[in-house]
Amino acid sequence: MQVCPTNAISINSELGTKVVDESLCVGCKVCTMACPYGTINYNTRSGKVTKCDLCGGDPKCAEACPTDAITYGVAQ
Repeated sequence: MQVCPTNAISINSELGTKVVDESLCVGCKVCTMACPYGTINYNTRSGKVTKCDLCGGDPKCAEACPTDAITYGVAQ
């Protein structure tokens, strides 16, 4: 978040996730290099970065996973 020159990355206080505001993103990709988890990716179609936003608190990947390898819940 600190590396973003346009402050396009913020924290969703409700979910505790980091989100990208595409209207502020200039596609410089600095965040993709700085992210220690490799979870921010550059989208060549939009020219902006993308990041999982947990589908607004109802992640579809966890819902669709047939083996329950992906789960979502509040940390205890």
